[in-house]
Amino acid sequence: RNKLKTRHNQQVALFHKLEQIRDRLIEQGDDAGPEVLNLWPNADRQQLRSLIRNAKKEKEGNKPPKSARLIFQYLRELSENEE
Repeated sequence: RNKLKTRHNQQVALFHKLEQIRDRLIEQGDDAGPEVLNLWPNADRQQLRSLIRNAKKEKEGNKPPKSARLIFQYLRELSENEE
């Protein structure tokens, strides 16, 4: 039971970290890109830039955060692939 709780806590911590990175990417744009590339060198820079651009437009237009969710999913995939 303790292992399960520890695993859950690790998952929650990872999700918070990914959310923070995603938020920085949306706020800072290309300036935050190197952080992601340092963490995950195999990240697709073009895909990330496109998602960031779309997320900024959605945020400015008060639209649903579809691209922000996609950024989070992409970061989660990158982190899972590194394990």
